[in-house]
Amino acid sequence: MTLLPPNATKTERNLSTVAAAALDLPIPCRDLWSPARCPSNVLPYQAWAFSVDDWDDDWSDSQKRGAMAASYRIHATKGTPGAVRRALAAIGYRATIQQWFEFGGQPYTFKVRVNVPPEGIAAGNTAAITRRVDEAKNLRSHYTLSLVMSTDVGLGVAAVPAITPRYICRPYQASLPTTSIAAPLGGMPRIAATYRVNAI
Repeated sequence: MTLLPPNATKTERNLSTVAAAALDLPIPCRDLWSPARCPSNVLPYQAWAFSVDDWDDDWSDSQKRGAMAASYRIHATKGTPGAVRRALAAIGYRATIQQWFEFGGQPYTFKVRVNVPPEGIAAGNTAAITRRVDEAKNLRSHYTLSLVMSTDVGLGVAAVPAITPRYICRPYQASLPTTSIAAPLGGMPRIAATYRVNAI
């Protein structure tokens, strides 16, 4: 539909068509401010607006969105162990923080222990972890960074009890019943009971 008069020129009609197409373009203003719904090509600009201090274009999409989602909380608690933990959790690394008075170290030092996933970590990610810690910690403290890889190993244990009575007939002798337990090297305990029947 157009509001142009019937005597409009071809140029005016073309401009009207282009303007109508421009008005039909979706403008996702609400999505632009959501780290979860923001288009990927706008993420660097949103990171600048959210004040993500150590933005890295090499991060995965989920790491970028996590860093933006945690940015406000990190800035609100900057300089605390919680801010360091949140900064590392935002890019997908669980960390344990130990302050100097917890392990008897030099004053104003702390240890950062980062759990590395089983598939390992690239060299560039180590630099990203260091930058995240530097941006979130307080300025006076120095730290030691440890990258720890742990994996869950299942240990199966099975036991099969086997009780075998054995009767031995001998001439009468005063003795008590005895029980013997045999534990073969294979790891399966075997309990054997021996009953002595003495003839009179």
